[in-house]
Amino acid sequence: MTNPDLTHIEFLLGRSGSMRSIADDVRGGFDTFMEKQRAEAGPRLVQRGRTGSRRR
Repeated sequence: MTNPDLTHIEFLLGRSGSMRSIADDVRGGFDTFMEKQRAEAGPRLVQRGRTGSRRR
């Protein structure tokens, strides 16, 4: 049975390094988003996926 009050949040993060120049902005945006989610009522399911490979 599904829960109509559940908020499902998925993040897909790239590991290639192509977005390195805005990494701090992304982290700040993520942190702000998660703070707002914590303030909301109801359950949350947060999942994270990764794509790409690390630069060496």
